[in-house]
Amino acid sequence: SGLRYLEGRIREAEIRVQRARIREAAKRVFGPSVFLQRKAKIARRDFWVATLNALWSGDGHHKLIMYGIVIHGFIEAYSRLV
Repeated sequence: SGLRYLEGRIREAEIRVQRARIREAAKRVFGPSVFLQRKAKIARRDFWVATLNALWSGDGHHKLIMYGIVIHGFIEAYSRLV
């Protein structure tokens, strides 16, 4: 997010500031509406699946790829079991 980017830039300049103070300053500069945007709930759509094994959803986690570890997870949509 932009707030994390801002914190990183301040830390990179070797300036020590509390996160709460950075957040307050950003709120004064950018306005409170910027911080309300991330609190909006994501609207999920309902879907219908005819039978078991008709639809699978998969996702991968590549954060540990530098150590040769990649995690993939799959969920069966009808029963929503992993």
